[in-house]
Amino acid sequence: MGLGLPALSDPTATAFVAGLLAAVACGLGALPAFLLDFRSSRAVGRAHAFAAGLMVAAAVLALVGPGVHLAVRGDQPVRGLLGLAVGAGLGAVLIPLLRSCLPRGGDMTLTARLGGRNALLVFVVMTLHSVPEGIAVGAGYGAGGHGQSLDGLGHLLAVVIAVHNVPEGLVVALPMRAGGASLRTCFVAAFLTSLPQAVAAAPACLAVSVFEPVVLPSLGFAAGAMLYLVAAELVPEARAHCGRADVVGWFAGGTVIAAPLVVL
Repeated sequence: MGLGLPALSDPTATAFVAGLLAAVACGLGALPAFLLDFRSSRAVGRAHAFAAGLMVAAAVLALVGPGVHLAVRGDQPVRGLLGLAVGAGLGAVLIPLLRSCLPRGGDMTLTARLGGRNALLVFVVMTLHSVPEGIAVGAGYGAGGHGQSLDGLGHLLAVVIAVHNVPEGLVVALPMRAGGASLRTCFVAAFLTSLPQAVAAAPACLAVSVFEPVVLPSLGFAAGAMLYLVAAELVPEARAHCGRADVVGWFAGGTVIAAPLVVL
């Protein structure tokens, strides 16, 4: 399929390069955060609410939805749904554990450089959520060698994920920028959150059957962590800086804007 990706002879190398390009797209998604003025407390709250909306759209439409679809179409749908649910529960447990481990002071800490504890939590969670997406891309390239009907599947998945990485880059950048992080820091952080897509794509391409059993729990894990982060961190932070109407409006705006890109 002529989707503009490098035409490499080795599908594993192609999967890795596709993952890198998707990470660049995520980094570029951070740039719109610098068009906003965060000098007022209300702007900081709106940024957190908007990021929460973007994250919910990504979790539900890019992780939970495809996970349920894969489980129902599989040979053991109940087992698949259970794996998805258990993964989501484990992902939700991750956030309070991370929060208890984060440093609480010092201007030179990684937490401070990224714009605060919430920004660091978003960075960690979005990095983890990239792993199942990388597995999906790699599996797509690996499956291309098993039948003519699957040729081009890897390219298609890579392009789709690269496009929906753009709003995810904004998810990473908004809390960081609201906390005072620089343009370079936001871009690099957004790029790094999607780098696991390249790292996971290569081995998944080589061993599709080995990685297949972990796809559903991984999707659930990422979704659970993202949704818990929204409920426990981003929305309360937004409410601390602006009123309920502002939070609802900007949250809904983030969801509506992200939805068509995530489900492309």
